[in-house]
Amino acid sequence: MDETFERFADRCLVEHEKPVEEAASFGTRIHDSIEKYFDGEPIDEDLLEYVQPAFDWKQENQLRFIEREKMMVNHDHGFAGTVDIVGKGPDGQNFIVDWKTRKTKKGVKVTSYDFQVHQIAAYGATYFGEDRMMNEGIYGANCYLSSTEPGRFQVISYSPDELRDAWKVFKGVCEVWRSLKNYDPRD
Repeated sequence: MDETFERFADRCLVEHEKPVEEAASFGTRIHDSIEKYFDGEPIDEDLLEYVQPAFDWKQENQLRFIEREKMMVNHDHGFAGTVDIVGKGPDGQNFIVDWKTRKTKKGVKVTSYDFQVHQIAAYGATYFGEDRMMNEGIYGANCYLSSTEPGRFQVISYSPDELRDAWKVFKGVCEVWRSLKNYDPRD
């Protein structure tokens, strides 16, 4: 084969990125299926076993979803994002949920990645307001749907105290980011 080094390097890079692209695509399909279900639309049959536990969890916990896929902008702190779920629990408690697709291994506990709790806190403070976040308390959760173990679903919940602490950290990180980048979207 008369392949140049540059061509070989390009080919290796493309092959190396394929699993990441495939995982992202699958995660998007999972997320879209959840949205379709709550919109009353049919779901791809091959994904039902992956997402059914999320529907069961909502029903079993008597959760009421107020907003889904809500784009939010926090003008006070200079960030934006899209929250997956804003809702209320059976006793009226406010909560934020973020769906996550994760490769899991049988018998290995799912844990949150760094800053996932902070993301939930930022959404909570932006949607409900900083005063309510700090004084009334907002609950949150990352809901993990396994991409490698169909039907595995795990919820990591965050208390109001955990979200209050995470919100304080998130604000500090925003300040550091603006300083390092010498950029302030609030200007």
